[in-house]
Amino acid sequence: MENTDLNLQFLKEKILNIGSAVCCIDCDIFSVRTHIIQTSDIDDEGNLYFKLIMPSIVTTDLKNFPVDLTYYRKSFNYYIKAKAIATIVNNEHGFFEINENGNLQSSTSTLAIKAKITEAEYKEYASEVPDIKKMAVKLKRSLAQLSKRAALWF
Repeated sequence: MENTDLNLQFLKEKILNIGSAVCCIDCDIFSVRTHIIQTSDIDDEGNLYFKLIMPSIVTTDLKNFPVDLTYYRKSFNYYIKAKAIATIVNNEHGFFEINENGNLQSSTSTLAIKAKITEAEYKEYASEVPDIKKMAVKLKRSLAQLSKRAALWF
């Protein structure tokens, strides 16, 4: 197995573990350019699959628009930032009809998106393991300050 295959398998596992991401889209037709997405699948070529809320008008030539994805979940000690080039894949499955203006109309309120990862950054951060001695010293100082304040009251 090649190194790139191992990297892709590693990323695939980590992304699917977290599942959701903040997706920022650099495309003028989307009125809301930031979405929370749920990654449904990642294929062996590094393509991510997810859904977006459908904008009011989608042109038929909407292909290859850039997206930035940040996969983060509080309970994990890592995050992933990825850049990808996205394409709408609904039309391949017949979810759209083309109206008289040449725009796509959908009976669903979501777009199925395929995004090819071009860059990915995986970062781990150390979870703070409390140092018992430091905690004891802080507690001792706090108790000393509290007792001084209490003595002033009486």
